[in-house]
Amino acid sequence: MFAFIDESRRERLRRAVTADAELRRVAAGAGALALALGETLREIFEADLLGKLCFTREKDYMRERLGLPPRTGYQMLRLAKETRGKDLLRRAVLCGAITPNKALAIARVCSPEMESAWVGLAMEVPLAELVKRVKDFGGEPVPDETPGGRMFVPMTAEERAIYEEAVALAQELLGPGTPRWVARETIAWEWLGEHGSVLLAEAEEAEKPGEPPPALSPRDLALWTKAREDVERELRVLEEASKLVIEGPDPFCKEPEALDARARRLARTRERLSEPLGAMLRAFRDARYWKDLGYDDFEEYARDRLGLSARTVRERIWLTRMLETRPEVRAALRIGKISYAKALALVKVLAPRDPEAPEKVESAAAQPTEKVQREAEAEEERQDRALGRLRIWGPAQAMESIRESIESARAVLSDPGGSGNGGEAGAVSEGRALATTGACFIEVWKDEKKRRRPRPRARRAVLARKDGLCGVPGCTMRAVHAHHIVFRSHQGSDAVTNLLATCWYHHVLIHARLIRVWGLAGERLVFEFLSATDRKKVVERWETRGNDDTRRVGPEAEARPGGRSAESGPAGAAAKDVLAGRSGAPTEGVPAEGVPAGRPPAAEGVACARSPEAMVGRHRRGGIRHPGV
Repeated sequence: MFAFIDESRRERLRRAVTADAELRRVAAGAGALALALGETLREIFEADLLGKLCFTREKDYMRERLGLPPRTGYQMLRLAKETRGKDLLRRAVLCGAITPNKALAIARVCSPEMESAWVGLAMEVPLAELVKRVKDFGGEPVPDETPGGRMFVPMTAEERAIYEEAVALAQELLGPGTPRWVARETIAWEWLGEHGSVLLAEAEEAEKPGEPPPALSPRDLALWTKAREDVERELRVLEEASKLVIEGPDPFCKEPEALDARARRLARTRERLSEPLGAMLRAFRDARYWKDLGYDDFEEYARDRLGLSARTVRERIWLTRMLETRPEVRAALRIGKISYAKALALVKVLAPRDPEAPEKVESAAAQPTEKVQREAEAEEERQDRALGRLRIWGPAQAMESIRESIESARAVLSDPGGSGNGGEAGAVSEGRALATTGACFIEVWKDEKKRRRPRPRARRAVLARKDGLCGVPGCTMRAVHAHHIVFRSHQGSDAVTNLLATCWYHHVLIHARLIRVWGLAGERLVFEFLSATDRKKVVERWETRGNDDTRRVGPEAEARPGGRSAESGPAGAAAKDVLAGRSGAPTEGVPAEGVPAGRPPAAEGVACARSPEAMVGRHRRGGIRHPGV
């Protein structure tokens, strides 16, 4: 006998099921895009094509060219690697039959004989039950390599000054460009190495090696064969219903521009799903439909049904709410003027209904993503300073070390004599404990700078531009080389205006004719990123005024007109004089606005290898000596 359900309850259930179906359809598209984008990234990274795209780091490429947070890009890359060679599992993700986190849960136990059984099981049971089945079988889900955390520590101005001095010292010793969480983790290690840990009250159980999977009997093989046929039939129905076809990368296509164009197209398609998905998640959460579907909380529903982590769900909902009061950012995100990563950074610094929002959005659209994010972090730090707190975030392992050092310092401060009585650790504030770890680091390492070989003052000034980072737009690597903008072979001077601070690999790319740069360092520089297949084709053009005011003045995809040398004609001669740093040289060759006419001197007559691979080999063999290094 069926229980009676009133009409209002029946209508609510109908709405919950309808909303769930719509959310799953959007999430399925996001999962398919994640797999396709991950496969494209794998093709680019494994073929070592980053240099031909004028990038040094994988995370710089994902952030600047695709607008992806590196954490998200690496998750996509891991999904593509783990599903490689598993056709059934890959098809299940592409058509939305299973979510990416379920695919990662069963990827390492999906042998060819058992793939269909595990895919069929993943289509039926929730994620928590699936993980339990995998562990019972003797396997282990693919670990999440990018979990993170955040904490707020109340600190006085004096305590914060001590700790920030220690962080600055650690970053200086580790090198410019070192993330703050790395410097903070180093300070925590220094303290724990001296005073030990107080959190590990009991030893962790040693990990036992997993038992080998049981042998397959003929009966099991027959059952799995039938299961594979059933799963194949259901997947065909889902593929026809979803009409979702995302072509995989051509295994014979190794052209960097083609792979880059496909990655950018997929990333843009994914960005178009971000806002509607956030709005649907917010409406579903506020209506509490997840409760009608039998889930204990909304995050569990999002994880099991949609394959979205709690952090992703909170980020999408938060961004949707913030965009309601920042229409300029929302409009720019919809038309593709700014990326998802820039939108996240912008809403942190823009006040609701800010009258200067249009100008700030236009400025952010022309700037590199890493600069927009640095400015957002600086604004967050200013707000936290006004509230009397310190925001600390980083990977889970680093956060654990920092928390452990705080608890250890509180225990030491509450019992300075080491009598073993313990004292009241709660009486010592976290801010004071954190400042104590910083003071310990300063005491140990303050003389290390004096023991290092001093650099010439001019070289220090060159390498200190852009806070010690590479001067090429979008790069976050440490500046270690001083490149002569006008080569010494072209009578280039050693003036600081003719020296550009670069990382070692971008220095290689400049000499390999993949990047052109001209102008006066510290005043105005123009960068052109060229195609690896056609050196007359400009992919991107950037302009830097001062040390860090970088803006896009392209991109252009056509060849430079005429193709003649900048040294020919009156304007080219004037530009050559200005670039050479000669006193009293006319400035007509480099106008105040726009891009200088003609080809820069560095693009002509450079006797060096044409491929970055060959250049790397010559640098490592010592065949080329970099001036100013």
